[in-house]
Amino acid sequence: MEISDDTRRLLEKRVSKIVNNIDVHENDKKEIQKELLSHFYDASAGRAESRGSNRIEREDVEAVFAESEDPDEVASEYMKSYVDAFKRAGFGSRTVAYIIDVIIYGICLAALIIPIVMMSWFVRGYSPALETFFNYVQGIGALTFSIVYFMVIEGSFGTTPGKYFMNLRVLREDGTKIGYKESILRNIPKIINGLLVIDAILLLVLFGKEKQRGFDKVAGTIVIHTNKKQ
Repeated sequence: MEISDDTRRLLEKRVSKIVNNIDVHENDKKEIQKELLSHFYDASAGRAESRGSNRIEREDVEAVFAESEDPDEVASEYMKSYVDAFKRAGFGSRTVAYIIDVIIYGICLAALIIPIVMMSWFVRGYSPALETFFNYVQGIGALTFSIVYFMVIEGSFGTTPGKYFMNLRVLREDGTKIGYKESILRNIPKIINGLLVIDAILLLVLFGKEKQRGFDKVAGTIVIHTNKKQ
């Protein structure tokens, strides 16, 4: 059955939105993509036939989308068959990943902050206002970089440099990719002093079986090994 380029792009856009939330091996992802394209195409073709047409129009595809589940829900359904097979990362591998992150974070932060500290030293005793300004810049700069490193990067890619080195990835509990909301929630202890220790203790004492920190529970996230299965 015929389908216009515009209608095909609409169909492919919907499928891409679903597949982008599915975090599986690339070969599996391609199979899922083919399956979804076939499903939506056949359903749209059925719609076109029901109105006596041999051409799939935009209205046919939109009607099928209206009857189907939300893209996030479809992705979640697909991931249910994979999530139990993921090997969750334990305290040891996550600690090593965090240490690597702290080292990288510290080096990058030093490169950013040292010039500001030097300028603060130069004006010390000569301009209290400028000295105060540079002190504020240091604090705000350190906080901003912490948010970018631990929250923005992880929210964008589902991992950090340390986790990437250790072959770890953060997912939602249903196996789909995390977003910025989940990343912000689970990384709050890394920004607020003292919370990380409490969070790690919760992992060991209360949520050891699920291998989740306290704020993983709050965010609804898990950390998995990308190169291992149960």
